[in-house]
Amino acid sequence: METPYLETLNPEALKEIQRFKKNPLKKEGSLEAIKINKIRQDIENLTRNTELLALEADGFPAISQNTQRLKACIRMMEMALGQVTMSPGKNP
Repeated sequence: METPYLETLNPEALKEIQRFKKNPLKKEGSLEAIKINKIRQDIENLTRNTELLALEADGFPAISQNTQRLKACIRMMEMALGQVTMSPGKNP
């Protein structure tokens, strides 16, 4: 059974998945790595979209507050994947 996110992967990633399905013992863990990379890309997209929403929410206090909550949720996802960077301005 194929998963819906596979359609969004680049051709190289799809080839890697196909190779893994043919020889799973030779490529142990590669499918998991592909999934993790896709999740990281999705989190990066969420971060960009949240920043845009925060800019557009000016004058809407409820949306602005919920955007801050969304940023915190995204931060938790980053921590779960080990993507946290300790750069100034990004940390709450």
